[in-house]
Amino acid sequence: MIEFPYGIADFYAIRRDGMLYVDRTAYVREVERLGRVLVFLRPRRFGKSLWLQTLANYYDLRRQDQFEELFSELDGGLHPSALRNRYFVLQWNFSAIDPSGGIERIARSLREHVTSRAEVFVSDYEGHLPGTVRTDASPAVVMDSLLSAIRKTPYKLRPALAILREARTPPLL
Repeated sequence: MIEFPYGIADFYAIRRDGMLYVDRTAYVREVERLGRVLVFLRPRRFGKSLWLQTLANYYDLRRQDQFEELFSELDGGLHPSALRNRYFVLQWNFSAIDPSGGIERIARSLREHVTSRAEVFVSDYEGHLPGTVRTDASPAVVMDSLLSAIRKTPYKLRPALAILREARTPPLL
């Protein structure tokens, strides 16, 4: 029986666990052709997060040894682009930032998110990044430190892909 991954936006888990995946990887070449910064506008539950995770796995240099396992039967594996597995992938989830409270509380939440994502990035790419990356400073300093370390490698950070979700506001009464 085929397992339908309802509500699961983890491409790696879907492919690893043999769940149903509707192949959209033919669009990878189109994404590359369209440009460096793209914005995907779609309604809720329309596959935005899964598509972003698909692209992250496709471009992530850490997944190079798993490319065949993940993409061999998909269009993106049958017709891979030259850019596959050639990038660092840094992911942000700004919905994790608490927008409640005053400006200081929001700023603290942003700093915590940037710091935690930078720490995960450094841990994930251990062995690929030369030197140390500062994660104990302001978001701007953390980003400068990350970008400085990345510039010393033969790899680049994948150009931005933005996914805009429906605002989480309560309905008007």
